[in-house]
Amino acid sequence: MNKKVVFVMSRLGGKGWGGAHKVSAMIANYFATKGYSVTIISGEKTEIDYPINDKIDIKYIDVSEKFSSNFIKRKIQRLNSYRKILMNYQGASIISFTSSITLYIYFATLFKRSKFKIIASERTDPRSEPNNFIMRLVRNHVYSKMNNIVFQTQDAKDYFNDNIKNKSIIIPNPIPESLPHRYVGKRKKEIINYCRLDPQKNLQLLIDSFIEFHKMYDDYVLRIFGVGKIEHEIRDYIRKSNASEFINLEGFSRNIHNIIRDASMYVSSSNYEGISNSMLEALAIGLPCICTDCPIGGPRMYINSYENGILVPVNDKNALVDLIVSDFASVQLLISEMGELLKGASLEKIRYKLLPESIFERWESLL
Repeated sequence: MNKKVVFVMSRLGGKGWGGAHKVSAMIANYFATKGYSVTIISGEKTEIDYPINDKIDIKYIDVSEKFSSNFIKRKIQRLNSYRKILMNYQGASIISFTSSITLYIYFATLFKRSKFKIIASERTDPRSEPNNFIMRLVRNHVYSKMNNIVFQTQDAKDYFNDNIKNKSIIIPNPIPESLPHRYVGKRKKEIINYCRLDPQKNLQLLIDSFIEFHKMYDDYVLRIFGVGKIEHEIRDYIRKSNASEFINLEGFSRNIHNIIRDASMYVSSSNYEGISNSMLEALAIGLPCICTDCPIGGPRMYINSYENGILVPVNDKNALVDLIVSDFASVQLLISEMGELLKGASLEKIRYKLLPESIFERWESLL
């Protein structure tokens, strides 16, 4: 099979570690094993955080020249770099994994549109990103010119007009087949969060809430895994809150699922998400989950309250504190043997719905 597929993303890891990079790597690996000619174009040369099939060709945007400090010139230079690479892949299906990268692809192929099939993938809340109204209008126009758009939730798809919805499909994220099975036994007194360290995750809310929780349950610790652009800010926030002894910023781990499987619970405090990969994986390994009921609808698609988790309002410290402090008996029920039994059917349902093979086949149908 000589059909060409090109994935374009901002980076393959490092400080930009996040769910989109992980999912794109999984899909790219699948296509490579199916005999497609697969290329990944990365906007930055960073560490590669996830396994990449040896058959996949990796290209990097040319950063050997120093991009100008002038914002407009820098964007033009980066656009030209994308154009130079993409022109070598005429006839390919191009898959973009963020709206900002989709804009580059659109303008880089503007006069050769018929030579490419372009599939955009919306990975976050389209009402919140881009955070500029004009850029959201530009994004909407660009999406209307795509061959297909992939959304993760119905709410995200419904944000757009009929022209965009008519060429759209909802495909959730796959979960790795290598996930460990549900832990049976006494759980550690650890509360877990793992994510890209980014303002949208609202980790200050999680930290503040856990500090209140710790006043009553001082044998618990909070472990936050991940890297990102606000890592130093979060570390300073923990230090200034005098919480360093019981809140740990752990960095990135390739063995995250085995580390957290025997924790007490997973807590997400995000202001908005596409669908949180870490939430899906935590649910799939049987970890009780407390999540904000954030747009664009991902948590409520998978969490059944007081069965496999609990939803709380977005950015509401009082609600989160009340739950994990005042109503901790309900949380403990989720962790208890009864809670484990209640979660069994829900856990298997999530694993079945998110089997990688079925998710990958839906992506393949778009090529």
